Amino acid sequence: MNPSQPAPGSLVLGIDFGTTYSRAAAVIQGKIQLVSDSGEASMPSVVYFPKQGEPVVGWEALRYLPTEPSVTISSIKRLLGRNMSESEVRVLNYGVGYAIKPGPGNMAVLRIHDADYAPAQIAAAIITKLRKMAERRFGGVIRHAVMTVPAEASGDYLLALKRAASLAQLEVIQFIAEPVAGALAFGMHKAPTNRRIAVCDFGGGTFDASLVEQQGMNFRAVGYGGDSFLGGDDFDSALAEAVAGVVFGKSQVDLHRDAIRWRELLLRCESVKRQLSGKDEARLRMTEAYFASGTLNDLDLKVERKWIEPRWQPLVERGLGITEELLTSSSWDATSVQEIVLIGGTTLMPLVRQGFTKLFNRHVKTSERADVAVAVGAALQAAAYSAQAAAQK
Repeated sequence: MNPSQPAPGSLVLGIDFGTTYSRAAAVIQGKIQLVSDSGEASMPSVVYFPKQGEPVVGWEALRYLPTEPSVTISSIKRLLGRNMSESEVRVLNYGVGYAIKPGPGNMAVLRIHDADYAPAQIAAAIITKLRKMAERRFGGVIRHAVMTVPAEASGDYLLALKRAASLAQLEVIQFIAEPVAGALAFGMHKAPTNRRIAVCDFGGGTFDASLVEQQGMNFRAVGYGGDSFLGGDDFDSALAEAVAGVVFGKSQVDLHRDAIRWRELLLRCESVKRQLSGKDEARLRMTEAYFASGTLNDLDLKVERKWIEPRWQPLVERGLGITEELLTSSSWDATSVQEIVLIGGTTLMPLVRQGFTKLFNRHVKTSERADVAVAVGAALQAAAYSAQAAAQK
């Protein structure tokens, strides 16, 4: 049997390998089933390396990020297939706590506990956990996957991701562009028609806008624009900066001075941001947040959506501007786009949805599960591949 061809009836996993979060899903008896880490369908793309023992991945690893940043690796997707001379690597190297250095061929590698790791090895730890969770959820061994990739993914990125999957004991039978996966998740494949689709993917670490042409049952990404350093993380930072301003005004204390507590504050701000997607206000609580007047002080602040949204608005405008530039460069007019699809966890924010509705001046397709839409699309493509393979037997 061709090793790249799954056995009839074997499960093919759909994987969305993301900058901030990763997800996996499969179609079981005609229904989409997501795997979960600590009860969550989205697993942080974070790997912690203890001095002894196996790497820790996901939600459990995330708790080490504030206290052990030099050995807790995040945003590894940004390094896959990257050369040290690339601007994305230089920017990332400035903003993370772990060490990035030149490796063979000047490719980026990580220095962890006096050892060098290729980004593919870190990615493999994340993919391995997704596979193992899926095997526990669905039963049996899983050896094949459909993986999503950015619309503009380079050949080096694809090779690095394929190697990571191989290290995780998975064979990638197909790559699918993330915007196409998003379109599938919203059921665009159910209507074999000709239309133009705009897919705006506002994730945790990146923003991608893609123009997709559907012709019958075929989907093709024909235009791409994006910012690899614009995402939900920036909204967390904006909220943290606003909170820091409140504390400084009250106590003349600069929260930036304590790197460990600042990273913890960012995590708290992410939680508040998520809550504000569904309600008008939320409480930000953090024990022993700052030292003032000789004592450690807790932080307990009511955050209203109307208070923070003006600080978030410039970030939304950046995404809208990228989309407008893409439409112009592709000679597409907003009125000529038949469907607008919003995917990625950041599109759960009302401010983001309002912005894109105004840009296109029409209804946009959204979902309360926009954060897992790409994984759902990958699972649908995996199921279609399995069905086609079985039919050819």
